[in-house]
Amino acid sequence: MTTVPITLYVDAEAARVYESVTAEDRKKIDVLLSLRLKELLVPTKMTLHEVMNQLGRKAEEHDKRSEPEKTYTIEEARKILEID
Repeated sequence: MTTVPITLYVDAEAARVYESVTAEDRKKIDVLLSLRLKELLVPTKMTLHEVMNQLGRKAEEHDKRSEPEKTYTIEEARKILEID
């Protein structure tokens, strides 16, 4: 699979999580995020506006539970990002 770099704007905690893991784990996260992006872009019964609202609600819920300045394992990052 050919990969292409893109820029994603994420909250500071997500950036810290990503930057705190090993290069190998970053590659795994990259693959998981790529799959998740494809899932989100596959036509569904939800409008883009509804998808964005749902993601926003999940992000707000996560922000309320998050702890500042924490380093996460790949497993913890998967749970935070709700990746199986």
